[in-house]
Amino acid sequence: MGILSAVGASLKNVLQEQWREVFFCDALDENTLLVRAQKQISARSGNTQQDDRIVSDGSVLFVADGQAVLVLSQGKVVDVCTAPGKHIFHDPTHPGGISGFFRDVSDRIAFGGDVQPRTHRVYYVNTKECPGNRFQTPAPIPLNLGDARLALDLDASVSCDGVYSFRITDPAVFYKAVSGNIEGAYTRNRLLSTLDSLLLTALQDELIAQVRGGIRPSALPECAVALAEAVRDRLTALTEPQYGIAIISLAFGSLQVSDAAMIAALQAHATLQDPEMRTAHLAGAAADAMQSAAETGA
Repeated sequence: MGILSAVGASLKNVLQEQWREVFFCDALDENTLLVRAQKQISARSGNTQQDDRIVSDGSVLFVADGQAVLVLSQGKVVDVCTAPGKHIFHDPTHPGGISGFFRDVSDRIAFGGDVQPRTHRVYYVNTKECPGNRFQTPAPIPLNLGDARLALDLDASVSCDGVYSFRITDPAVFYKAVSGNIEGAYTRNRLLSTLDSLLLTALQDELIAQVRGGIRPSALPECAVALAEAVRDRLTALTEPQYGIAIISLAFGSLQVSDAAMIAALQAHATLQDPEMRTAHLAGAAADAMQSAAETGA
């Protein structure tokens, strides 16, 4: 009797799963990065008994602007759609038609008629730009300021704060590396500490590269826009392949170099050790003094 009961239950359950579903997602706010899809079922539907873990071949997935949809089968991403509109799901892991039907029945019988060994999940991913993420250096970033031409070797530090925005560019990579399999929603605040740490790493690397490239520390605030763009590109090179996230914009609110005035004075003093530079400086100072005296006498 047990096998007959399992056969009957398997046929009943698999027949219920032949219905196609409609999945959708309400508007995603800027703090929600990934959420489980909603299945459209009304009280008048004949599809109210279907297993929520099954997505039938040919089901409809509605995708809005700024969204992407992921379909998982047995925990593996099998379908991704980033184009807005109506998307028809075709399960590449499951044969359709009569053969697929009887394989489902056979699998159900093997597990007692009720358990379905093949499961699905549908997630919606927010692909809009997420702005307004503030950052600041928790401690000054140390820099060694060496200038072989002027025989300077100093230690200084840089402190800064600012704001950046990011966007999910590869939903499948984001799911695999960041959110994983969740029941509810994956929110932005769970990601920011990781992005902030990577940002500070990229900032330190770029500051070192800029200083070694010859930029004077006192000029760093004047180059804040170019520096921000370089840090953004360096950070995206870290986050996009690993997390499926690109940094869209980055701007500094403040950028301060410790002892910048002292460093500038030392560099000016070292420059005057060159005889030609010293002579030119004295000639310029004398000319300025004579012009000032002439204007005062007039």
